[in-house]
Amino acid sequence: MSLKNIGRIGDNYDEWVVALRHAKNLLEQAGIKYWIDMGTVLGALRNNDLILWDNDIDFSVEISEAPKVFALVPEFIKAGYQVIATDSEIYFNKPNHISVGVAFYRSTQDKMWILWLTDYGKWPQLTRHIKRVRERILYRGYHSGLHPLEEQLYKFFPKAWLVPIRRALVQICLGSGHKAYPMVFPKTMMQEMDAIRLCGMDFPAPRPVAEYVRMIYGPNWQTPDTKWGWDQVVAIDKTFFNQKDLVDFHLLKYLDGRKNY
Repeated sequence: MSLKNIGRIGDNYDEWVVALRHAKNLLEQAGIKYWIDMGTVLGALRNNDLILWDNDIDFSVEISEAPKVFALVPEFIKAGYQVIATDSEIYFNKPNHISVGVAFYRSTQDKMWILWLTDYGKWPQLTRHIKRVRERILYRGYHSGLHPLEEQLYKFFPKAWLVPIRRALVQICLGSGHKAYPMVFPKTMMQEMDAIRLCGMDFPAPRPVAEYVRMIYGPNWQTPDTKWGWDQVVAIDKTFFNQKDLVDFHLLKYLDGRKNY
């Protein structure tokens, strides 16, 4: 989970620890079942600390927790964060400073999964832009910190148009060869969590945590690798997800009881 214009943790470490504690408290006070993920759980397992060259804090939840997570948007805004939602995650960002992400995992039979690796097809710049626009339109009621003209543009569309517009834009992306691939894990890993220390605090992590980290970062996860990339994730399964299902792959169906879209 990386974003542009966000600083590295090592640049102002103490403030990142404050952000970690703040997000932990909000999630737990809301009764949300979460776990630390990606680089955050990697740092916790390696040395019980954040990775200094990382540029975000990673939490994850099951998709059923999405309404509770989105209900925290006002609390994060009150604390000075801007908000960006996508089909798989919500980011809470302090401009040029700190990023806290919450990712939403789906459940299928005995698997937990999340779309993670993206192939943007024949026209990657265009496809990236279309993806950005469709997510800004669909989750317009939750974003904060966008340019005022951009906010006004997205508010122009009637609510009844949101999903049809998104479907049309996804079809354009699919036509250009756009594909999204999931990381897939055994569901048992997220059913009973391990406890792990991070920055002097206890956090839940998938069980067994070392095997979970291996499925993301490979057998050499204990050794930092500056050349590592998301295309090397062991848990990526390119046959698990039907690309045609991207048309209706979004969070709105889980947020339908909420009014701010």
